[in-house]
Amino acid sequence: MALFDDETLTSPEEYYEQIKDRLVRDGMLHVIMLNVKTTSDDSMPVCEWGYTSKVDATLTAMQREGFAILGVTFGSTREGLADTLTLYHVQVTYRWQGAPTGATKTA
Repeated sequence: MALFDDETLTSPEEYYEQIKDRLVRDGMLHVIMLNVKTTSDDSMPVCEWGYTSKVDATLTAMQREGFAILGVTFGSTREGLADTLTLYHVQVTYRWQGAPTGATKTA
């Protein structure tokens, strides 16, 4: 399980670096649970950009490396003073399908 935390990482691409070595490349169905922390005030944004950018960067990187994303589900909890911290629990179901189209193999 990877914990995505704004306090230790600076870019969404770095989140994928934390988990990529743990992804199984055997062609079978697998899941990985990601945790994404974001802070917010009481206003409801149209898009939760902190969550969106982290999860999207991870899914994009997985697909570029040859993984098929079969499903994404999530739940969330609020914590902190005045419930200003949201922790999203994101489950990604995936399967390794080999090198992506157009990729070149290196010996």
